[in-house]
Amino acid sequence: TVNYTMASAINPTISLDQSSDSLTSGTDVGVGELLTFVCGLVFTEGTWQGVSVTVEVPEGMEVVSARGAVLSGSTQLLLGTNTSSLSGREQTFQIGDVVNAADNVVGSVDDTLQLYVDARVTSAGSFVDGDTATVQMRLLHDGTGQNITTAVSIVEPLLKYAFDFVPLASGDAGDIISYSVTV
Repeated sequence: TVNYTMASAINPTISLDQSSDSLTSGTDVGVGELLTFVCGLVFTEGTWQGVSVTVEVPEGMEVVSARGAVLSGSTQLLLGTNTSSLSGREQTFQIGDVVNAADNVVGSVDDTLQLYVDARVTSAGSFVDGDTATVQMRLLHDGTGQNITTAVSIVEPLLKYAFDFVPLASGDAGDIISYSVTV
């Protein structure tokens, strides 16, 4: 007789997927920028009860929108209730009971669920150039919980200036010269 225990888990990830400002790169973000965070859940084969994910953004950010239950690959996963709600700076996805049918392929795209949260950096007063803003993801299932985080760095905006003026054909001291500054 051989006895063994098979690991049953949900492996969560959270990362910055994209940002709206082409002048920032990587995890550097500026005030006013729209950020998309992706939460990935990779399910091993099995059944999970009461699965929910809450994404909390820090003070100085606001949740703008969310898209949940984006299945990767074929529909190997069977999802339960699959609703979401926003409360303050927290976006909660109530996924419900999840079944990942046996296919003997571990970690395939068929085992993956993605949730997206769009957040905006709202307040320069809450952040100083170089500050780190941490976004937290809480996964709950089967009466247990798991917390993971991702961070972005706040950077000062890069301003570009352009000057333009209309030259005078002739002029004297005290004449008005018009010019414009574009930021």
